Amino acid sequence: FSKEGTTEKVLAIRGTEAGPGYPIQTVLDLAMADIGEIGLLGLAMNQAVSMFNYIQQLRAADGDEQVLRLGVNVITLPGLFPSPVPAGAQSISIDLLGSTTYVWFDVHHDARGLGVLDENDQITVTGHSLGGHLSALAARLFPDLFDQSVIFNAAGFDPFTSLQVKDEVIGLFGSLLAAEGQAQPAPMFADVPIFNLEA
Repeated sequence: FSKEGTTEKVLAIRGTEAGPGYPIQTVLDLAMADIGEIGLLGLAMNQAVSMFNYIQQLRAADGDEQVLRLGVNVITLPGLFPSPVPAGAQSISIDLLGSTTYVWFDVHHDARGLGVLDENDQITVTGHSLGGHLSALAARLFPDLFDQSVIFNAAGFDPFTSLQVKDEVIGLFGSLLAAEGQAQPAPMFADVPIFNLEA
């Protein structure tokens, strides 16, 4: 959303969409993101990558057809299994309840730029529930882009793994952003304004 006549813009990320009328979104949002990823990994990994890719498109010049796009691989294996991570891929591993979860990205340059965001824009990122979870992460990943994050009843970062995983995931995104010559994510406790509203 943008305010006419100003450089003020808002990126709004919706929350979980679930119910009988949304069978596919119920699986993607509620089962996979909320329960499977936030509940076990502490972070909605697939949705975070989708958000990252969309922001890359918003920032890139209109018509640019070589915009960074990530694919995510999340594989959980019982202990003692060999790592499935391809040679040379940067990855993280999370040990939880006797299993190891491996996460790595596939890097592509085939998305199309939309030319919506300008470096001089003042941009707020906001969201509710799952969208709030992603908005807080967006503020960390793109501190040069978002001047604040306003979140409503946001899903947290699961207590089993939250600090370790969030730091490592942000570092994984950061290594890719650095390779692209983009600004680095904010450290875990950086002064990025995040306003959390709860009802």
